[in-house]
Amino acid sequence: MWNDFNDLETAKRFILNPGYANTGQFPAADIPIKGKMDILDFGAGVGRNTRHLLSFGAKVSCYDFPNMKELAKQNLGADFYRISEWIEPPVTNLQDRKFDLVVATVVFQHIPEEALRTIFPVLNNCLSEDGNLFVHSRGYLDTGGNVWRILLDYFVPCHEFNEQDSSENHQAVTFKRKA
Repeated sequence: MWNDFNDLETAKRFILNPGYANTGQFPAADIPIKGKMDILDFGAGVGRNTRHLLSFGAKVSCYDFPNMKELAKQNLGADFYRISEWIEPPVTNLQDRKFDLVVATVVFQHIPEEALRTIFPVLNNCLSEDGNLFVHSRGYLDTGGNVWRILLDYFVPCHEFNEQDSSENHQAVTFKRKA
């Protein structure tokens, strides 16, 4: 579905749909982001979080479909050229990379469980030794299942959260890599 968007206004309407938690604030505001960090915006879309991440002076790479790259270019304007690299699927294109922080906001809930079980091991390996995965998501997958339960198979939470919540509620959870 996401790789079918070719119009910025349509994509924005869908991405900023009132059904999503859209406070206008970056959901990872509590994560200490430092200028020297290597950050991956996984599922960058039109760049709504990318702009915020760039404001810290961090090295930001984005991962998403080629059509979203074009929409992000339109949406971000000159900020788009501050992105370190745009990485396109498949997820194996991330295999040899290391990031201090991977940010995925309202992404995983749209991906079927079997695909997540391919993506999560790659993201786990992408985290630097002290790296974090920040996930902002509702609990349920569009195709059924609980995204939090699946994440716990690959990552260790840094704080308490309701791992049983498979509802429409959005949670912001930070994880460390699992050894």
